[in-house]
Amino acid sequence: MNFNPNDLCDKSHETETHKHMLIHVLQMVYRKHHLGDESIGWEELSDKMLDVLGTVMGDEEFVNWQELELERIETRGINPIQHARKSVGLKE
Repeated sequence: MNFNPNDLCDKSHETETHKHMLIHVLQMVYRKHHLGDESIGWEELSDKMLDVLGTVMGDEEFVNWQELELERIETRGINPIQHARKSVGLKE
């Protein structure tokens, strides 16, 4: 396999893009959760987090991680939907 310097540039650009995506979504999470920013909807925030995680982790890795997390939550006897609703102050 031959070394191609463009591969480094592509990886560097991809890393910077991922960094900016992660920072943007984390800022949205902070604004919504800690500053009470009503201009960000819960569904919008959820969609952004899903998009960024899928992009940065890769779809297959994200799905594997999500399945493990759901399994972990279920073994602790916590329904993930009920937990999410409680965490935002909604009734079950």
